Amino acid sequence: MSLGDRYKTEITNEKWDAIIIGSGISGLTSGRLLADAGKKVLILEKHFKFGGYTHTFKRNNYEWDVGIHYIGGNLHKNNSFIRRLFDYLSNNNLDWSRMDDIYDKMVFPDKTYDFVTGKQLFIDQMISYFPKEENAIKKYIELVNQVFKSSLSYYSNKALPGIIGSITYPFMSKSFLRFAKRTTKDVLSEIGCSQQLIGVLTGQWGDYGLPPGQSSFGVQAMITRHYFEGGYYPIGGSRMIAETIIPGIQSKDGKVVLSTGVKKILTHNGNAIGVLLDNGDEIMSKKIISSAGVKNTFEVLLNDENKTSNKSAPINQVDASTGYYCLHIGLNKSAKEINDTEEAYENDNTNTIYSPRVVDAKNIWIMNTITRDVIKFGTGRKALELQRNDISGKTGTTNDQHDAWFSGFNSNIVTVSWVGFDKFKPLGKRETGGRAALPMW
Repeated sequence: MSLGDRYKTEITNEKWDAIIIGSGISGLTSGRLLADAGKKVLILEKHFKFGGYTHTFKRNNYEWDVGIHYIGGNLHKNNSFIRRLFDYLSNNNLDWSRMDDIYDKMVFPDKTYDFVTGKQLFIDQMISYFPKEENAIKKYIELVNQVFKSSLSYYSNKALPGIIGSITYPFMSKSFLRFAKRTTKDVLSEIGCSQQLIGVLTGQWGDYGLPPGQSSFGVQAMITRHYFEGGYYPIGGSRMIAETIIPGIQSKDGKVVLSTGVKKILTHNGNAIGVLLDNGDEIMSKKIISSAGVKNTFEVLLNDENKTSNKSAPINQVDASTGYYCLHIGLNKSAKEINDTEEAYENDNTNTIYSPRVVDAKNIWIMNTITRDVIKFGTGRKALELQRNDISGKTGTTNDQHDAWFSGFNSNIVTVSWVGFDKFKPLGKRETGGRAALPMW
């Protein structure tokens, strides 16, 4: 059986118990659970890749994930909830590799802070970095545990049916919402954390998309606890999550279709009855489940229906998360082979003394760019005769052409050529660095 299905017009004639919009992890999980409950499921994915944030892409010989870089939650324990969930969804076909004990590094201009596996080890490590803030760190861990405990009843309430869920909601959600309605920065400042400590403890905010001044402390706390036992990565890459879930849906007569965008959710008398595709086809179903996000669902797919959820905040109060530019870099050597400065320093047993950084990395980038342009467009253009694209440099000439020089470099070597007389006198008209020193260089 091939992975996924191609769209055919005949799909519109089939009877579907549920149509799911989007093949991200929530859509695939819903689809698998419904399929196992005997429902005929159709998952429609607008992208040409399955998996949402779990998909990967390739360029030449390199492959990158786009969202899942690591997952926590005791995946090394076969009886842990998250492990049992993934085993169920994948029919035990999804394997995990445990990351190193240092699973995250928070890099600041003056120092790097390691996040280590193990709750107590994490606490001890943070205290070693911030010994004067031991009480604040311990209080933070206490709050993290409180948030987790209160979240159990909050999320359990969401599984309760109809009026029972509505009646019990205030009691089951009160404790969790007390933390969730406050920003991370507000809570950490209140317990006495310094700005630097706040920056370190919230260094994983990229995992959920909002900085500490905007993020919910409830989310921050749950992310922190999630990684107490370290990080894990799916063997074969994050795409294996979707690739091991989809066959279970297909085996129950379900379909997962790529490159099939939904333009609109069709409704009748306030109920969803089907979807209108980008190509104009309509597909009907008893249930429509949107895994496209709350904003896309209500503002795009239901944009002219004026629909709201009785348990949701008004859509205009839901802000989008922070946007990102992602730079995907392919390395053709291992970390050991690259042997960066930090690793060389940590593993050096020869008592070598390394010079401290004296120029900010941003300034180095600016200077490299300027001096590279000297070669491409400026007084160092003669160096282009070497037909190399890794050279930067700067010409120089003193008043009245007494001295001329050229300093050129790449990432491995710096070389300077100088021209001048032993006795202080001019070299001659037009004998500049680019004319007199650069050819020799």
